Amino acid sequence: MSEDGLYLNVWVPTSPRPHNLTVMVWIYGGGFYSGSSSLDVYDGRYLAHSEKVVVVSMNYPPGNVGLLDQRMALQWIQNNIHIFGGKPKQVTIFGESAGAVSVGIHLLSPDSLPNCPWATVTPAEAQRRAAMLGKLVGCPSGGNDTELVDCLRNKPPQDLIDQEVMPWSAIFRFPFVPVIDGVVLPDNPEAMLSSGNIKDTQILLGVNQDEGSFFLLYGAPGFSKDNKSLFSREDFLESGKLSVPHANEISQEAVVLQYTDWLDENNGAAILVMDSFWCPILLYALDHRAFNLAWPGWMGVIHGYEIEFVFSMQLEKRLNYTAEEEKLSRSMRYWANFTLTGNPNINFDGSVDSRQRWPQFTNSEQKHVGLNTESLKIHKGLRNQLCAFWNRFLPRLLNITDNIDEAERQWKVEFHCWSSYMMHWKSQFDHYSKQEHCTDL
Repeated sequence: MSEDGLYLNVWVPTSPRPHNLTVMVWIYGGGFYSGSSSLDVYDGRYLAHSEKVVVVSMNYPPGNVGLLDQRMALQWIQNNIHIFGGKPKQVTIFGESAGAVSVGIHLLSPDSLPNCPWATVTPAEAQRRAAMLGKLVGCPSGGNDTELVDCLRNKPPQDLIDQEVMPWSAIFRFPFVPVIDGVVLPDNPEAMLSSGNIKDTQILLGVNQDEGSFFLLYGAPGFSKDNKSLFSREDFLESGKLSVPHANEISQEAVVLQYTDWLDENNGAAILVMDSFWCPILLYALDHRAFNLAWPGWMGVIHGYEIEFVFSMQLEKRLNYTAEEEKLSRSMRYWANFTLTGNPNINFDGSVDSRQRWPQFTNSEQKHVGLNTESLKIHKGLRNQLCAFWNRFLPRLLNITDNIDEAERQWKVEFHCWSSYMMHWKSQFDHYSKQEHCTDL
């Protein structure tokens, strides 16, 4: 079986014959370990038809090799998309989940910049995971990295999939994410962003209202897609630990404290996990739940749900979307405007869109739009306090309390030694006290 999976899908408008059209390149999600560009929800024909653009998607393998395949696909698009009526100098990449992370990495990676206008680990962590995987599939221990890689390459692919590993139990389990290797990803993304090492271009970001609910079904205790997911206080406390598995006990207690409703101590785990997955800088928030959504109501507007609207799936009558949802799909023209002009408010012909203006996000005002079946509304500040907890307070708490566990261990050792010494001293003193002593001369 060949591992050559780098194939592209290209959709173009059927008429008129395309020429110099904007190109939209889709990168699907899946945690860098699953997914396919051939899923029905990624069918680009509706988007190509409704917005008169060329739509391209690709397959890619896990980790840094997948990023290299994506880069090669982007280079192929630059060299060949004119054959399909696309304009090489007007290419926009867009993605969801791991696909959105890929877009961000390409904006940071120097070698990806010429190809186009949640999620990494350090090399040491990647080596630890590889060693754990090798042990689980029967590779000899004690060898060097080259021997380990050779052994893993000779194992059946299904064995590697069955034994994918994480260093701790967690709700979000993504074992084969990109690695900071000095080539594809030169440095920690946060450090690169802080240094301004990113392509200067327009960026459109956003989230769904209930991003984290999807992941509760795959690891958090007490949740089910078949019922209302009523869970106990014990389930809530366990979910708190799973949401920050690498944190010490003090930090985990802080998370539980933040999300406990003290009028109802059993309520909070779902909100906790959703918010821990929900704190990037935002420009839009999709809060409409589709009429035909199969997931239970408690899950709300789940992770990845916006894809069908972005791809204009509501134009397919067999899928039974409502008239209001068809309007919401048409409101996604903002996406097409963005790819055409770099501004969601400017139409392809240069005219200003007559709908509500989508404001630019700034640190001072933090405005974003709410996307649903109603008219576009402008909001300010999205869960700022909770995002401050995850982005500011918790990292500081982890840093301050990082050495407490070791200090406590040393204290216990020393206290045990002191207690043993005192017990020995007391025994000797009691023995001495019971002895007869010489009288004074």
